[in-house]
Amino acid sequence: MITTAEIVGLLDEAIKSFGEYQLHDKGASEVMDVDQIADKIKDMTAESATQVLEEVCDQKGENGEALVSEIISNLDDAESEWFDKILESEKLSQFY
Repeated sequence: MITTAEIVGLLDEAIKSFGEYQLHDKGASEVMDVDQIADKIKDMTAESATQVLEEVCDQKGENGEALVSEIISNLDDAESEWFDKILESEKLSQFY
């Protein structure tokens, strides 16, 4: 499990270390451990995961969306019913 605040903190650290340009040009997985975040998301209920990912988008705007997009890509190997519930969110389905 991982909280919105933890993900936002990791994103802020990555931006501070590498800059927004690198985040958007190279991708979130080049500036932070997206696999580790995705693994923690997979341990959550679909409802909790959806809420956290939506909150990251809401709080961090384009930077959050860049990260959430890569997290969603890393979740596509998760259990299909769980993953489908996440994609029911209009906000998150745009990233898949």
